[in-house]
Amino acid sequence: MEYICIFLLAGALLATLAAAVVQPNVQEGLIIADCLKNYGGLTEDKAQRLVRFKDWSDHYEEIPCFTKCYIQNMFEMFDESEGFKEEQVIKQFGQPLYKACKHRMVPAADTCQQAYNGFHCIVSLEDDPFVLIESMKNVSTEAKTAMKDCLHRYDRYEWEHMKDYAANPVREPIPCFTKCFVEHLQVFNQKTRQWNIPLLRAKLGVPAVGADIKHCLERRRNRNVCGWMYQDFTCFGLPVKSVFTNSYNAKERKQKASNHQITRKTGTPTQHKRTPSTSLNKMKFRKASRVFLLITLSICIQMVNSATTTRAAATAGKSTHTDAEILRKCLRQVGSIDLASELQKVQRYSKWTKEEIPCFTRCLATEKRWFDADASKWHKQQIADDLGADMFNYCRYELDRYNEDGCEFAYTGLRCLKQAEFYLPQTLKNILSCASELNVTMNELKKYAGFPEKEVVPCLFQCLAKKLNFYTSDYEWNFDNWIRAFGPMRQDRLASIVCKVSAEHIATRDKCEWMYEEYNCLERLNYNTDGSYPLTETTTLSAALASKNSKTMEVVNTS
Repeated sequence: MEYICIFLLAGALLATLAAAVVQPNVQEGLIIADCLKNYGGLTEDKAQRLVRFKDWSDHYEEIPCFTKCYIQNMFEMFDESEGFKEEQVIKQFGQPLYKACKHRMVPAADTCQQAYNGFHCIVSLEDDPFVLIESMKNVSTEAKTAMKDCLHRYDRYEWEHMKDYAANPVREPIPCFTKCFVEHLQVFNQKTRQWNIPLLRAKLGVPAVGADIKHCLERRRNRNVCGWMYQDFTCFGLPVKSVFTNSYNAKERKQKASNHQITRKTGTPTQHKRTPSTSLNKMKFRKASRVFLLITLSICIQMVNSATTTRAAATAGKSTHTDAEILRKCLRQVGSIDLASELQKVQRYSKWTKEEIPCFTRCLATEKRWFDADASKWHKQQIADDLGADMFNYCRYELDRYNEDGCEFAYTGLRCLKQAEFYLPQTLKNILSCASELNVTMNELKKYAGFPEKEVVPCLFQCLAKKLNFYTSDYEWNFDNWIRAFGPMRQDRLASIVCKVSAEHIATRDKCEWMYEEYNCLERLNYNTDGSYPLTETTTLSAALASKNSKTMEVVNTS
């Protein structure tokens, strides 16, 4: 639970940083509390529900009528009689986002449902890359089309990095994306190796007229075309004061700068500190989901104080304070200048595909006493003590894969622990569900620890395999799903092929029988250790069950 709170605190600190520029938290907190008062106030359960607001069903509001109350008081963009106020929605969230969600703002069964349908769409699409592109100002339609076409060339998981351009990173968030649309638009002459500045300005709005870009044109270029082309384009954009969605004329900027207080009456959007940036980097929205940053600290404290974590509850105040200090210290140590931007990155740590703040994880793990930075070594017993045996067991082989690069080693290890935090409860939940369906007793479950040749309860593993999608339709392994459920393996995938039964056996033998045989083999090959670790090792399935007491396993028949 300590681990969870570190990243929740990033959101809380981010909200605190925002409060240094504006003062939305107190007023917004009052609005949230007021909207929840008929449902028992802001409890841990409701806070957790609000944090995952984007994941709510498109047609079912988990806290009835909360959305209508919130957007009426926070933004004044919804009215009982007329529904959504077009002008106010556009003022708060922009024309492209309004157009994208207009079909969800139409009258529904009741006004609560209508408010939820529309606002849930806004929150869900506010970081949509195509909405971000469409929101760009001073960019031609041709350029927007080129960007969209280029984006379609990438896998969907890359799309979420579109919003990262706002941080003006040194490395391009989506590799070679700039090169793609630049070549599409023919604003760079490959033969002369020169930029067509007038065409660049006409199509992409950069560089600004009169801007000094000599230093951009004199940059040394290497063989990495994608890299220097992105850097050149970034350089052209640096002098631009206002290009995209959040651009205002001088009078509007002056007025906005003098009005930093959000009130229930006006609903004026939060003003974020602007830093010079490229055309792509100006794609910013007033975040509808900022409400979720407000409550992350309260969730963390409530989780730490939960009855399921007695030890953490005894030191909640101290731990919360310490984690906040660790975050600040590590961000300073790695040289972070824009703290608010970096905290936003930390808050979405679970979605990182690479370490977005170099060496930040090593500092974090070192400060938690889980990692020895000098020796590039994990303190396994400390991890087991702090996070629990099940978390350690899930990642024990990942923590053994030595890497001379301490930053990379710390990142891969901590990323695994983060995955364990998410996937382990799902694995246990499905094991217990199967045990309940098959009327399995506790004594029968304990027998799995001995690696029996034949399954103790026929088809128990087959039930789990079906729920966790371990196999394809033709009974090949979905290896990624095995790893999500049980953790990184000791052997590589190629070595594990010795556990695969033949196609003939699959066709002729009982499915439950050969599936368990494969599982048993993989357990022995990849997860059952020699006992040299600080924890008692056993099968993954039985270890997950043994870590929970009988009260937790009410669904299992203990007779």
